[in-house]
Amino acid sequence: MPFTLLCTLIVVSALAALLYLNIQMSDTSYEITRLQSQSQRLTEEKQALSETNERLGTPQSLERQAREIGMVPVTDPAYIDLDTGKILGETSPAQQTEVNPELADVPAEKAVPPAEIYDEPTTYHGMGNEGA
Repeated sequence: MPFTLLCTLIVVSALAALLYLNIQMSDTSYEITRLQSQSQRLTEEKQALSETNERLGTPQSLERQAREIGMVPVTDPAYIDLDTGKILGETSPAQQTEVNPELADVPAEKAVPPAEIYDEPTTYHGMGNEGA
C-alpha cells in the first residue's frame, strides 16, 4: 500500500508540474506577442515622429515659423572679435513687419517658458508593463 501511494503521489506531482510549466509557457508566449506588437507600434511611431521632425526642420519651414512669431531676417550683421571683444560692423534694429496677432500680446514669461529640471521628474511614466 505505501508503495502504491508513493507511485501515485509521484505521478500526480509530475502531472501538476507539467500543467504548471505548460501554463507558464503559454503566459510567456502571450507576453512575447504583446511586447512584439508594442515594439512594432513604437517603431512606427518613432518613424512618423522622425519624418515630422525632418519636415519641420527644413529651412523653408523654419523661416515660416520664425515669421509667424515676428522674427525678421537680419540685413546688416555685425560680428564680435573674441580676441579683443570689439564689435566689428554697424548694426541697426530690424524693422518689425507683420506679427501673428495671436502672439502679439503674449507676455515674455509665457512666450519663453522656464527651463525644466529633468533630474526631478514630476510624473512617472514607467516602461508600460507595470499594469500587466
